[in-house]
Amino acid sequence: KKRDECEEWFKKSAELGYAPAMAYYAHYLIYEDEELCKVLAQKALSSNNSFACGYCHRNGVGTSTDVEKAFLCFQKSAKEGDEFGQYLLGSVVGNSVDRD
Repeated sequence: KKRDECEEWFKKSAELGYAPAMAYYAHYLIYEDEELCKVLAQKALSSNNSFACGYCHRNGVGTSTDVEKAFLCFQKSAKEGDEFGQYLLGSVVGNSVDRD
């Protein structure tokens, strides 16, 4: 039931044109509805929303996984004041640190 409710909120927000919701909903649908996933991911990737683009590149949603592009998108998002973009920028940097 919670999964259905989660999907419904992602869907509603994506239908309203919120690019991060399009990216999340596309990722949510990746194994359930490949066509809709691609459509939503392309809308998110072509949006002006740096966070949504970074999310797609980081997770391979509608595109191949590209950590460098994700880093650049999250960096831009962070500079724009997006708190979650700042968090994910830290995550990308933290995952790339050599921990020898």
